[in-house]
Amino acid sequence: MTFDLSESELKCIAHPEFELAGYVHDWRNYIPSIVKVKWAQLSQETKEVTYLLADARASAEEWD
Repeated sequence: MTFDLSESELKCIAHPEFELAGYVHDWRNYIPSIVKVKWAQLSQETKEVTYLLADARASAEEWD
């Protein structure tokens, strides 16, 4: 299965740099620590699905 992801999204998925996550609307904040540790071992499809779920949560953040 493939997803319609941009080149920049695929680049972020390939090299997420979790330690550089921003404070607001950053998908990396929604990746559990155990998944971050195992990220390199995940399949590309699993990484993409995980990214899409985390990005949806980050995008739904509401700040005053």
